[in-house]
This record gives sequence, structure tokens and C-alpha cells, in this order.
Amino acid sequence: MVLVLGVFGAAATTAQASFHGRNGPITFRRVDPATGLGVPLLRVRPDGTHVKVLSHRPGFFSDWRADGRRIAFDFFQPDGDEQIATANRNGGDLRVLTSGPGIHEVPSWSPDGRRIAFARDIRRGSVWTVQVR
Repeated sequence: MVLVLGVFGAAATTAQASFHGRNGPITFRRVDPATGLGVPLLRVRPDGTHVKVLSHRPGFFSDWRADGRRIAFDFFQPDGDEQIATANRNGGDLRVLTSGPGIHEVPSWSPDGRRIAFARDIRRGSVWTVQVR
């Protein structure tokens, strides 16, 4: 499940969050108003304790695999392309799943954890999937 939260006002900030089941860990990003990008990718317990940085790569969206062992997230490359990667629940074992030019974003795990669906060229409404090892 992905939540998109917005706070409106003079000092507006936006955050995106994803959580693994009831009372599971939450991942989220804070959007930097100067760049408009979300950095870093953070994990926190539902009570707000034990905040951990999972990735310093800028991006927007993340999604937990159903078993809570891995997180999928999008991130920007220095050339402006956006890719999809996964990491374990502590941010280690990084696996970049997409490559090439373009925007690959909004990853979402299949229920069995074998594939990730993502948006590729959002202007045309193109949804792709990639197999996850």
C-alpha cells in the first residue's frame, strides 16, 4: 500500500510512505523543497522509533514485498533517468532491476513476490513488469 501525504501552507512539504502489513515497518521519503526530490529513503517503526536510512539515492516511491523481507523503490540517476531497485529490509543487498533511458517509477510487488510492476513513460500510461530473482 502506498500513501501520498501533502501538507499545504507557506512551508509546504510532501512525503510518500509505504508500510508492510499491520504494525509493520514504514518506509518514507521527505521531499527536499529545493530540488523537489525525495531523499533519503527511511524506515521507521509504526510508533516513530528506530529510524534507519535505507538509501541516499533520491526518488519518490517505495513498496514492501508481502513477506516484509525486501523493499522496492525508484531512484534518480545523475543523468536524469529513473530506475527501480530492491534492497533488503536494512537497505543492504541492493539490486538494480531496470536500466536505460527514461523514467521507471512507482514500483509495486506482485502478491507472490516474483514480479514488480512499474510505470514506464507515465504520459502514455505504460505499465511494465520485471521478474525479481
